Amino acid sequence: MVGVTKDEGPLLAVMLFPEMRAPGLTVETFKNVVNRLYDEYRNIDVEEVSDYYLKSIDTTNESQMKGALSALYGDLVFTCATYHFAKQFAKSGQNSNFYANLGFTVCSGDTICHGADLPYVFGSPLVSQKMFTETDYDFSIEIMKMLTDFAKNGKPHNVWPKLIDISDANSVPKVKDLNPNDMSLVLDNPYGSTCDGIWSNYF
Repeated sequence: MVGVTKDEGPLLAVMLFPEMRAPGLTVETFKNVVNRLYDEYRNIDVEEVSDYYLKSIDTTNESQMKGALSALYGDLVFTCATYHFAKQFAKSGQNSNFYANLGFTVCSGDTICHGADLPYVFGSPLVSQKMFTETDYDFSIEIMKMLTDFAKNGKPHNVWPKLIDISDANSVPKVKDLNPNDMSLVLDNPYGSTCDGIWSNYF
């Protein structure tokens, strides 16, 4: 069982790239950062990747530019790497369940950052009740039960399909949405344009 948060990139992108902390992030600066990523992560098509992440935003809006750079970094380093690992594991015939944390622990604004799931995994809302809501408390119990059930019998939740069904050639990846407001949500192919799209040849 593996998973990612909605916004894996912002927390680390701000620490790693001075451009994220300075005013005036332009398209040229954005591409320079992607070019520097090429030094560590080989074979990145700087133009193609930059165009993908910039195509649906206002490139004169600094906040949107920083959001796009954060999304790119999060997809490359965390989301797609984790997703492709889980897919390869599933294709080898192993049980592979994948989750996306899309609805809890906001780091700032509406950002659900890297590690936002950890307080729930380790029961922080049960220990420090004044710092969390009743929903957080109940959700943490549910998350810990899922992890325990997965460890016991390989099935974390009754509404949690395998990431891919290797017996079906047309199987679409299915990802469990860990959302405290609706634990029945399952996402069909949520990484089709990113991990299975722009980054498909990289992993």
